[in-house]
Amino acid sequence: MVSAEKKKIAKKAAVSYLGLSSSTTNFPKGVSFEIIEEKEVPTEEDGFFDELKGGIAKIWRENVGTMSKVPRMSNIDFAHYVNQLRAERGAKSLELDSPLIERWMKMLAASDKKVVLCEIKSTEGRRLLLVKAK
Repeated sequence: MVSAEKKKIAKKAAVSYLGLSSSTTNFPKGVSFEIIEEKEVPTEEDGFFDELKGGIAKIWRENVGTMSKVPRMSNIDFAHYVNQLRAERGAKSLELDSPLIERWMKMLAASDKKVVLCEIKSTEGRRLLLVKAK
């Protein structure tokens, strides 16, 4: 279970990262925020996930928010990084809505106690955000 402190950090990072509110603590009406905590997250690792996990660990510093001061990465940023690694291996790029993107984000959050996966839903759609809380 995610601690109240981690949830607070993740919420602040999500609000400021997504530019949903002028406040850094609340979402506007019609926007829902949830921490994804699945007990049945696939955690089997393979060579690509190991490489991805190691690469993400190196780039967290490049993804620190100016408002939240917390490392965070949206599903868009994550997919971009995944596709860079896939290109280096000669593999085809994945679409943003590929189930593998969300699966690897869940695996990353499950494998690192400091990382929280957030889901933000609004009329504009659904977004995911990895936040490296303390």
